[in-house]
Amino acid sequence: MTYQYPAAVFETEDGWTAVFPDLDGLTVSAATMEGLMEACREDMQAFLFAQKAQGAPLPQASGDITAQDVIRRYSLPYASGNMEEITAEA
Repeated sequence: MTYQYPAAVFETEDGWTAVFPDLDGLTVSAATMEGLMEACREDMQAFLFAQKAQGAPLPQASGDITAQDVIRRYSLPYASGNMEEITAEA
């Protein structure tokens, strides 16, 4: 089955970081944007498989969330970012 969740994406000194607010704040980092997107799909898939294996319900994807909301929620040291929809099979 295909799942889609929003991730706040931030450019950092070392590359890129993404935070999934709907997946318990799952945080993924990579040196390049391409690497980040691949790592996001892999880590999101692993998170969803683990939830299923534990018999836990999968989280609902939030609709109206902004990068600023994520920065505030997790007290992140970023001034701004972008929201990306990440899709993975699980």
